Amino acid sequence: MCEGEGQRLLVVKGAPEAVLAACTAVEGADGASLPMTEATRADLLARAAARGGEGLRLLGIAWRPMPECETIEGPDSEAGLVFAGFCAFLDPPKPSAATAIARLGALGVRVKIVSGDAAPVLLHVVASLGLAWPALQAAAAWSRGSRRWTSPPVFRRTRSDGSSSR
Repeated sequence: MCEGEGQRLLVVKGAPEAVLAACTAVEGADGASLPMTEATRADLLARAAARGGEGLRLLGIAWRPMPECETIEGPDSEAGLVFAGFCAFLDPPKPSAATAIARLGALGVRVKIVSGDAAPVLLHVVASLGLAWPALQAAAAWSRGSRRWTSPPVFRRTRSDGSSSR
């Protein structure tokens, strides 16, 4: 929440798909709020996936006015939001990561990647590390929703409860 000049705003950040799901409007270039249509939501999700494919990690940012008498009552307060945009972060693997992974593989260590990233970001990271094609293929299959491998080398969007999202 932020306050200033007689206004209170609830500001929310998070995974683009989660933030967009809570939005009923989108902020236009002129600052005006426009209704969030399914076509607009789909376009924004496609843009997020495209940026993820370039290795950018994204956060969705949204807001809504918050009356003085209202208190934040958990996730249910995060509804009826106006989508403001994305924050993009470039955080590539360390230069030494590919060599370290290769050395571990040569020693017989099976490397697994556990990530909180969206599938397109993770696919970019796996490719940039030069991991074997089966690992990349498995990540791609997972991103398409197959979820049918016996020993996955890559997990994405892993949650604190141990589950993984699509």
